[in-house]
Amino acid sequence: MDERYTSLNSVIEGLAGLGITIPRQWLLVIANQSRDSFRNILVSAVDGDNSHWVALQHIEKALEPRVVECIKTRFNISDELIVSALLERPVKAGSAFQIACDEANAKHQQVIAWLETLFAALNPHSQPAMAETKSGQVPSVATDSEPDEPVGKSYKSRHVYGSSFGLCFNLSSYRGKAGVMVDAAVAIGPDNYAWNDAIHIWLNEMEIAACLAVLRKWQPRIELNNHGPRRDKSLVMESQGAKVFVKVGERSRKQHGLRAVQMLPGQTTAVAIFMMDALKECYPGVPLMEIVETIRANFEHPKVVNG
Repeated sequence: MDERYTSLNSVIEGLAGLGITIPRQWLLVIANQSRDSFRNILVSAVDGDNSHWVALQHIEKALEPRVVECIKTRFNISDELIVSALLERPVKAGSAFQIACDEANAKHQQVIAWLETLFAALNPHSQPAMAETKSGQVPSVATDSEPDEPVGKSYKSRHVYGSSFGLCFNLSSYRGKAGVMVDAAVAIGPDNYAWNDAIHIWLNEMEIAACLAVLRKWQPRIELNNHGPRRDKSLVMESQGAKVFVKVGERSRKQHGLRAVQMLPGQTTAVAIFMMDALKECYPGVPLMEIVETIRANFEHPKVVNG
């Protein structure tokens, strides 16, 4: 059994090593509420799991005094319920806390309604009128889902062809948010691919950034797992010298469940530029140079990303 981070001081030191600060009083609430769950997130983040590092970042921001005061005033909830929500859905709840405190945000009312349902689901003492789900059952939210097939209109696309498989990166949008749909198809003849039977994986803004980090050689390898409605799809991107290998998988497929394509330097450059175009759509109004430098600052160290 992993014995790391079993004391409060060791937890504080572990978080500091990740550049994260969570007030001691909140760590005590976490220890009383969900010690093992939080420790597992911390251990995974320290071991290089980028998704858990991102989760800790969202928890840190959600527990800022201004945000906590806003959430407690608006929803009249306890510290324990705040912690339960953040540990149940670190990224989604953490983002929702921020939006709930920003009345100018277009999603403010939608997020308020979702948080009310979330708190009701996690609170065994909530009034029946508030709870629309069974106690302990976390409600679904639109931002949790992802498309399992091409959606909307593709604004731009970039193809990479291999001898056995082909990839198509499509810049599109889903439920009002920009992203990239990756299609991986089987070659059925010279310059002919079965795109109608492709494996589809939707990449959000954080995953697009992670891909760019590999394409720009700031990160040697990323793994994006648990995609699709059955959580059985994955994408691996790995830099090997001047080339980049991309593997797209779907475990439930009986044939060609893993599709790999090697990208040569020219293709890598083209896809990297495509990803930067996608990031401009994801973060409108933010200068591209600032976006790229932020990604570089976060990824330019020897860490393997697991999604």
